[in-house]
Amino acid sequence: ANYLEAVIIAHQAIIRLAGRFAELAAQLAAGEKDRIRRQELQQIARNCRKVPENPATSFAEALQSFWFIFLMITPSPTASLGRFDQFMYPFLRRDKETKKISDEATLELLQCLRIKDMQINRTSGKSARQKNSGMAKWHNMTIGGVTRDGKDASNALTYLLIEAARRCPVPHHTLTLRVHDETPEPLLLKALEVVGMGTGFPAFVGDRSYIEYMV
Repeated sequence: ANYLEAVIIAHQAIIRLAGRFAELAAQLAAGEKDRIRRQELQQIARNCRKVPENPATSFAEALQSFWFIFLMITPSPTASLGRFDQFMYPFLRRDKETKKISDEATLELLQCLRIKDMQINRTSGKSARQKNSGMAKWHNMTIGGVTRDGKDASNALTYLLIEAARRCPVPHHTLTLRVHDETPEPLLLKALEVVGMGTGFPAFVGDRSYIEYMV
């Protein structure tokens, strides 16, 4: 009972945090003269009022919900962004099918995610700062790989995540591309293009050896 009560308290706290962001965005929108920026702030306010208290129904809402939850597991320096292109793609696919979002709008959101991640910093003592010099965060996103039945798991979001890293080459979050026998050649070339910029990622891991090891 104590544990379940703690879960409720924690969830209520996250909802309150989202509400505070919604209120701030609404206040900023009320005083914003630029029409496009005002609409963006109004949309942010609507998103924050909806998620994570309620299920996301769009890619932008899902991304906002993800970011709130990610903030809750930080300041852990090794927080993973998981198989982002797998659990986020259904939201993007539905938005694209209904022409609710374009690739350019998606790329802007993904670049904003990179910038927001860069704003997180640890302040935990001199030794920790030395160990994590260079703003190291160890926030890694795994993309590509295979599905449960062994088929190629890459999708449109996989490519957009790599393109976002090319356009916004900040150090974090990093990318790891799972490679297997059926990985599309255009995806490998896209990833190598970013590696060639000197970013140090995406990292490449072989699905066959990794899966066999885990089994």
